[in-house]
Amino acid sequence: CCHVALYCFYKHSKHE
Repeated sequence: CCHVALYCFYKHSKHE
């Protein structure tokens, strides 16, 4: 995804 796993996880979380 990106160099920031947390960032990706956050975006995915918003993709409920």
